[in-house]
This record gives sequence, structure tokens and C-alpha cells, in this order.
Amino acid sequence: MIFMTCVPLFIMTTGYLMKDKTYSKSYFIKLLPIIGIYCLAVSIYTFFDVRVINIDYFGKLLVNIFSFSHYAWYVNMYIGLYLMIPFLNVGFKSFNNRRSQAISLGVLVLFTVIPATLSLFNNNGQNHIILSHLITDYWKGLWPITYYLVGAFIASFKKKSNIKELILSIIILDVLSVLGLSAISKSSLGIEYGVLPVFLLSSLIFYSVIQLKVVIKNGWLQKVVLFISENTLPIYLLSVIGDYYWYPILPNFE
Repeated sequence: MIFMTCVPLFIMTTGYLMKDKTYSKSYFIKLLPIIGIYCLAVSIYTFFDVRVINIDYFGKLLVNIFSFSHYAWYVNMYIGLYLMIPFLNVGFKSFNNRRSQAISLGVLVLFTVIPATLSLFNNNGQNHIILSHLITDYWKGLWPITYYLVGAFIASFKKKSNIKELILSIIILDVLSVLGLSAISKSSLGIEYGVLPVFLLSSLIFYSVIQLKVVIKNGWLQKVVLFISENTLPIYLLSVIGDYYWYPILPNFE
């Protein structure tokens, strides 16, 4: 379950770092390098699709770019989120106190997280099918906005918490989530990012990380961490190449 928190953590980090962004010419220009990195990554993994550079390669390249194939769904989502960020920031800041912000987040959770969670009961027979319709699921696709605003909300936290208690809470929640999911649903490998266990785990992990004050003194390690942090998008997109290699091999070990 804890591995499902990667994408939510990326989005919450975006909210944490970009909560003060406003619309400007430079803001739109900064989207271009992201699109450039995306196109470069697509050109690389498309080559591993066709294993040759010819007219078929370029045709496949165009299809992959505009269909956001493989793991590029994240880029598809992020471009839209990026363009809405200043709008979201203004709206969220218009609530002039934390109580109002918390209420607005509660409403978002109600319509994005809870419906996705209730839908898990659909996979456990007809006896619980009514549960998935208790709350409208029309808006559950807005879960990226929920995670973004949670990141922005946590950014203003002043209170410090006990890191050991937070880590223990994460472990307990992860174990209970796995056990609970196996009991109520047959979709243990097909859950959505917006389900309640993933939402709670992601929020706890993110809050725990920002509580830490880690100082890396080793120069070589600093460079490694900086390189990874600056290249998380291409690393994520190109990881599909590893899937090409490992997925056909893994069945041989069964």
C-alpha cells in the first residue's frame, strides 16, 4: 500500500513548493522545459518500442507523444494542474483562516476520496454495492487537486510533532490498510490514488518528511541527491524501459 503514495507525494510536494505562484509570462514559459523533457523521454522509450529509427518510429513517436502513452499519464495530468495552480492558490488563500481552509479540504475529501474508497466494496459481491453510491462519485477524478491543496495546507503548519510517533502511525496504518483491503475487496492491486488509506498514508508520510531536518554533509552524496531531485520526471518516464526488460523475465522465476 505504501508504494501507492509516490504520485500523491509528488503532487503534495508541488503544493508545498508552489503555493505562492501567480500567473505571469515567466510562469507559462517555465512549462516549456517540462514539455521538452517529456518529448525527449518519449523519443527514447519509443525507440525501445520499435527498436529501429525509420518512418514507423516517427509515426509511433507522434502517437506516443499525443496519447501520453505508458507512464506519461502523469505529464498529461500535471500540465493541466500546472496551468490551474495560480487559480487554485488564489481560491485557497481567499479563505482567510485555517479553519475555513480545513473545511474546504474536508469537502474535497468528501467528494474525491470517500467515493473512491466506497467503490472498493463493489468488488466484493452485490451485498455491498449500495455503499458505492452513498456519495456521488462524479468528482472523484479531482483527487490531484485535493493532494495539491493538502500540500499547500501542510506548508503552513507550525506545530512540531514527534517523528517516532509519526513513523509508528505510518507503519500501523499501512499494515491495517493492507489487511483491511484484502478483507473487503478483490482489487488489492488495482486501487486508485484517491482511496482513503492512500490519502492518509501520503499525508502522514509527507508531514513526517517536512518535520525532518536532514543535513547532507558528504559532497558526493549531495550531488547524487541533487541529480535525482532534478531528474525525477525523466527517471519516472524512462522506468518503462526497465519494465520491458523485467516483466517478460519475472514469470520464469515463478
